[in-house]
Amino acid sequence: MAELTQNRLKTGYYHSNFLTLINFVHKQYEDILKKEEKLFIKKFKKLPRPAAMLYVRLISRSAPLFRLDKLNYPEIKDMMGAAKVLAKEGFLVIDGDWELEEQLRLFTKPDLIDFLKSLEVNAKTSWSRSEAVEEVEAYYESDFLDWVNKDHTTLLPLGEEIVLLFRLLFFGNLEQTLSDFILEDIGVLRYEKYRTTKKDRFFDNRKVIDETYKLIELQGELYFAREAGDEYEVEDLMKQVLKIKSKPLKRKKEKLCRMAGQFFEKQKDFERALYYYKKSSLPPARERAVRVLDKLGEEKKALSLCEKIGRDPIDDSEKDFFLMYREKLKRKLGKEYKKQEREVFYTEELKVPNPKGIKIEPWTLAQIEKTGLKGFYVENYLWTSLFGLIFWDIIFKSKPGVFYNPFQRGPNDLYSEDFYLSRKSEIDKRIKWIGNKDWANKVLDIYDKKKLTANYLVRWKQVKKSDIKKVLSKVPSEHIQAVMERMSKSLRHHSAGFPDLFTYHPRKKEYCLVEVKGPGDQLQQSQKRWLRYFKERQIPCKVLKVVY
Repeated sequence: MAELTQNRLKTGYYHSNFLTLINFVHKQYEDILKKEEKLFIKKFKKLPRPAAMLYVRLISRSAPLFRLDKLNYPEIKDMMGAAKVLAKEGFLVIDGDWELEEQLRLFTKPDLIDFLKSLEVNAKTSWSRSEAVEEVEAYYESDFLDWVNKDHTTLLPLGEEIVLLFRLLFFGNLEQTLSDFILEDIGVLRYEKYRTTKKDRFFDNRKVIDETYKLIELQGELYFAREAGDEYEVEDLMKQVLKIKSKPLKRKKEKLCRMAGQFFEKQKDFERALYYYKKSSLPPARERAVRVLDKLGEEKKALSLCEKIGRDPIDDSEKDFFLMYREKLKRKLGKEYKKQEREVFYTEELKVPNPKGIKIEPWTLAQIEKTGLKGFYVENYLWTSLFGLIFWDIIFKSKPGVFYNPFQRGPNDLYSEDFYLSRKSEIDKRIKWIGNKDWANKVLDIYDKKKLTANYLVRWKQVKKSDIKKVLSKVPSEHIQAVMERMSKSLRHHSAGFPDLFTYHPRKKEYCLVEVKGPGDQLQQSQKRWLRYFKERQIPCKVLKVVY
């Protein structure tokens, strides 16, 4: 794969991509870049191409320190010459005064054994690398450092913090890297074309940038503190989180508050758990707050918050919780309550004669096909992919503040309620369009035209055109309208819980959505919500319970 990738890339592709990144950052953020950051861009663009290429190669790798003799970049003919230019311009340090531990990382076990043998040490090839390292550290540190300085050239690229900042400004996150450029360069993935302007940029001032960095750092530290079960460290880190005030970071901050609430609840520190749950509006924070109040013996307060949730639920999960938990609290308080009827979904049973080694879903599908029906797996990815295809142009329509770099898989409000609210007329019109003359062929045309174009919703590796075609031919347009309508209101909450299988009659326009449950498996709330909705809209569906 690596060889194939190299063959399909132009020489110096990474240098061109890095220039794209820094030029974009300079254009979008010149007014809030610091003096040294602007100077970095200016100086880098003046570097001779071989030196610039070497810098990008090194800064793109995870290691901080490199051995010149181990670098293999055929396109850079004079590696040492390029390194010297970088050192002169302040992009690199050659043979610095590195710590022993850092330099030891540059050498393999055979390297270290050979070094020790050169000192006539009785080093054995059977030693592990850690044993060779211990020997050097214990007795031969100065000899090792002299040997490295004499026989090897070490390189340390500078400016890592600035490059990290540029990545953050370009992508809006630190998860994406220059490899996103490569996916497009080799044709593995394309990115939709849309307009990005300075007013659409993700960061509007330096404070948001600095606080984003801080939040990313705190998030990492919180992960380790939680894993260690360190309550004091989590509390100290959360105090720093709460000091962050930038509005664009509100959701990330509330996620960490919810996480802290879950951590302290697990530790049975219910007062502290409640404190953090109350600082997050993200489900299930309010639900957990009700449960914690109940655990604290504060049933009246728990009921009050539960009823507040019922009056204005954020999503379906909160609505379901209210209906279920209010009954429990009223019963505890001796209040009159209406018992909720247990939901019943149409269910069939399928007996497995010999369960050993059987995979439930494939076996179930095989049994269904024995009856003369056909079917395939759909779960969530087929329906989200269908949504992505039907609404493609609406999803990628340029709009203030939702596209801020050329490598997005969708607008940044795709999974918020604002996605629907700010495009309501267009989305509603598109839903009505479903069922119009030749509409299905137009959806299939979009599949062909956009194949391998990045879209958060479309799973190109999983979804086959033939499956999309079959769904469009077997499912009445009013049923597809109903599914798309519910999804459009909140992709965050309505993109999961779909049944496992799509089954259909090969010669009739008949189909059924089938949720397969093995022994002991229960329906999840998201699955119940879709089954309930299908029942309301008279969309054929059933639960198939496999029993031994």
